[in-house]
Amino acid sequence: MIDSTLFAILDEKSLSEDSGLIVQIKDGRVKSVHVHFDTINAELIRVKMITFDVKETQGLVGKDGVFRTKPPEQSMKGGSAVRKKLG
Repeated sequence: MIDSTLFAILDEKSLSEDSGLIVQIKDGRVKSVHVHFDTINAELIRVKMITFDVKETQGLVGKDGVFRTKPPEQSMKGGSAVRKKLG
């Protein structure tokens, strides 16, 4: 939670979908957007300190209804690991 007007909600569905709901209460209205786990903390801070509104993030949501910084196939759990170079 950033403060009482900007916070994230995580539940059992969040675990299976790898995303959480960012909620903002502004001007007496409740706004929300689904954000992938890989960026949820950064997005909370960005809304609080830079954009001041989740509206911009809502405009960046993908076809699956979730804001991601990487394509869905790269963000999913259980994928193949990146090859590491030895030496």
